[in-house]
Amino acid sequence: MYPEFDLLYKNPSKTESSKQLEMSMKSLLLDEVVSGVTVDIILQKKMFALLSHPEQDMENLIWRKEILDDFRRNASLLHEFELIERLNLKLEDALKIVKTSASSIITTTGGRATTSDRESSIFTVQTLADCILKIQEIYEQYGKTLAKKDLRSELMLKMREFVTAQVENPAFAELKAVASELAESLNLNTSFVILTKLDKYIRILDCEMFALTSDPYNYGQNTPVLKDKDKTVISIGFDVDSDQQLQFLAERSMIKLVSFMESVTYQMKKPFDKIRNGFYFYDFAAILERTYERLGLPMCIPEFCTEGNRFECKNIYDLWFSLKQYQKNRNERPGDVLVPNDAIFDKDCAAYVITGKNNAGKTVFLRAVGIIQLLGQAALPVPCTEAIITPVAGVYAYFTALDVGQGRFEEEVETVSGFLDMIKPNDMLLFNEVYQSTSFDEASIALSEFIAVAALYKARVIAVTHLPDMKKHLSQLKDKLCYEGEVVYAKAEEIDGVSTHRFITEK
Repeated sequence: MYPEFDLLYKNPSKTESSKQLEMSMKSLLLDEVVSGVTVDIILQKKMFALLSHPEQDMENLIWRKEILDDFRRNASLLHEFELIERLNLKLEDALKIVKTSASSIITTTGGRATTSDRESSIFTVQTLADCILKIQEIYEQYGKTLAKKDLRSELMLKMREFVTAQVENPAFAELKAVASELAESLNLNTSFVILTKLDKYIRILDCEMFALTSDPYNYGQNTPVLKDKDKTVISIGFDVDSDQQLQFLAERSMIKLVSFMESVTYQMKKPFDKIRNGFYFYDFAAILERTYERLGLPMCIPEFCTEGNRFECKNIYDLWFSLKQYQKNRNERPGDVLVPNDAIFDKDCAAYVITGKNNAGKTVFLRAVGIIQLLGQAALPVPCTEAIITPVAGVYAYFTALDVGQGRFEEEVETVSGFLDMIKPNDMLLFNEVYQSTSFDEASIALSEFIAVAALYKARVIAVTHLPDMKKHLSQLKDKLCYEGEVVYAKAEEIDGVSTHRFITEK
């Protein structure tokens, strides 16, 4: 059984969308981040769809990370892959022609398959032979490309081993010779010539094949099976033009050959069918890295952790904000005026609550955390200098200012409560100034209760809020519910009444 090579997934899985997820990506301005990196609309749509559903499988993350390293070490490798896949596109165009042609060959008459057009059959065989030659060329090109590269990822090493073994197999050369002959010289005029020609490539065992009696034209229905597959079929004298049974046998043999060649073609191309589906991801990764460099922004490849719920990143910044700065003033690199912060949420951090004056950068900080988690969990470079993250099932965000239902407290409660139906252990919930439509006391109690319940689910809330008495309410809920971990509090730093856009964790 041939393997299937996939640039994105070692273990493919299905993803599901939800209203909460769509709202979260809107709050984090993910679409604007992606469009700020690339102007390619198709690439934008594909990356938005991928980033919106965080990859939880650690093996898939390591899979992408290693492949990305291979593409990074071998600068021309991705381009060479894309050139090879152009051959695959030509192959698929040819197979579409075959599908149309083959469907017109076979008709059913009296319960037996016949051919309606011998020339159509010959054309189909020749086209399939050309398809086999094309797929063999793909194998050879992959073999040449991979042989001279510094490869270390599991996928690339398996691909190199596979294509090398196939190309060096003597049967590969034999198949190439057969396909070349069929593609170039199958131009037949009589049914007997067709039959003897095809018998070189496929032995017809179940047809009424030359049961010789005193009557050379008698082909009995109960003909014994020819057991010696290497035995040459020898003709004896008869009138080919008037022999309808031989005509039928040749045509039926042609149909069987078409089916056999189709099977060979699809089996050989199957290992590479998913390759092109992953090109967009690595194209985006390369563009993203160039964007960081052009804007003078630091970046790193995240490390993944499965023990505890960790988000420990140093010198984080909001990529969306940096992209907008550059759009406004292309003469100034955002990296030169960056105000980074550390975001350290270790396994004992049940929740993180940020307070401070308006325009202190709280929303920017919150969005930076969400974008880092989304990019990192796709195995892409993230906007910070160091990053350790735990893969989560969902990154959920609720920024009240972006919600059309912010005028009624009941609607806010319903919206926020909807996240409880979705969250799983280790999930990240980012709340920005929720419950603005009611009194401070009522809002503070509601937010504290949500944070405590999320902690019971072992999910982490990171909340920006102006609400007072949060410490008191959360302390009471801690004693009552006994959730694990501690709530960490941070405040926007000020010097002489002026915000520094940094956040200081309270001891």
